[in-house]
Amino acid sequence: MLTDRPLRRLSESSLTLPAAAVAATLTWWLPWGGYSLRLLAGWVACALTAYVVIETAAVHALLRMRSRMVSTVFLLLMAVATPLHELQGGTIAALALALTVRSLFDTAAAVRPEPDTLYACLMLSAGSLAWPPLLWLAPVLMLCQAVHMRTLTPRSLAAALMGLMVPYALWATAAFATGRWQPLAEHLGTMASPVAAPLRSLSTGQPLLPDIYLQWLSSADTDALRHSIAAWARPRAAIVASAGAAVLFAVTGVAHYLGVSADDKIRVRTCHYAYITILCTIVLWMLLQPRYGRQLLPLLIVTLAPSAAHYIALSRSRLAPFWAAVLALALVAALAVSIVAGMA
Repeated sequence: MLTDRPLRRLSESSLTLPAAAVAATLTWWLPWGGYSLRLLAGWVACALTAYVVIETAAVHALLRMRSRMVSTVFLLLMAVATPLHELQGGTIAALALALTVRSLFDTAAAVRPEPDTLYACLMLSAGSLAWPPLLWLAPVLMLCQAVHMRTLTPRSLAAALMGLMVPYALWATAAFATGRWQPLAEHLGTMASPVAAPLRSLSTGQPLLPDIYLQWLSSADTDALRHSIAAWARPRAAIVASAGAAVLFAVTGVAHYLGVSADDKIRVRTCHYAYITILCTIVLWMLLQPRYGRQLLPLLIVTLAPSAAHYIALSRSRLAPFWAAVLALALVAALAVSIVAGMA
């Protein structure tokens, strides 16, 4: 089919990833007019995460062809999300999640999955030191290991718990030695907030939905509802635009992969299904607690990249070039909104 050849050439080209890396580097500089230490640190964290994404896709053959499209999609989505360019808890958490998923996939081919399980949970726990709520993804990862990898045994579960506890055991030891317990207590309080806040609302009889959703639902006036949404989204325009583009890529990739997954080997399918499970969890988290959007967006980008790249590289429908152009326009629009919002 002639219509899919441009996308195939783009996916197989050895210049695609370097071009995406150059474009991402330029977006790290152009909106700000120069580099700062936090921008450089964020760029390094993004580069390391892209490298882990490349290795994961290559080792586990996530695409049925030689392509760097997975890391290309990741870099382009990170490039348009200018609020994520400075080093922050979410970018460190994204690197930790990428390392965690890499080790989680390694358990599928291991004779003894305990070491890889330990390392996966250790990386996740270490990432939670930068963004505490990240640790709430541990049950989802264990579910993926049990359902998709089928390597969750009592021994690997014990290894997972040990990996989760090691960073905090070391911190508690240091706190005991120095007598400085307050930072650890505040950290644990922040970690508990995603669950503690809904439970507190439930115990007091208050609605579980965030206030902004309640405000929208209670607004009977269409104009007032539109102004309410605009007032909420305006100061968060860059995050909302970047998240919108990311969700469009995610829906496209997941819908495509679920339709063609039978063409992949069983081991490759398990990896993609695990990514999709984590992806759906993060999207649901963003919808229920939009205040974590800035931290969850890089995690969303890490998990959607494989399925979105699978669509761009392997889709053979007549609409594929057209829809690829729509995705490209979504990236440009998100970048434009992010730059304008950053200058405002």
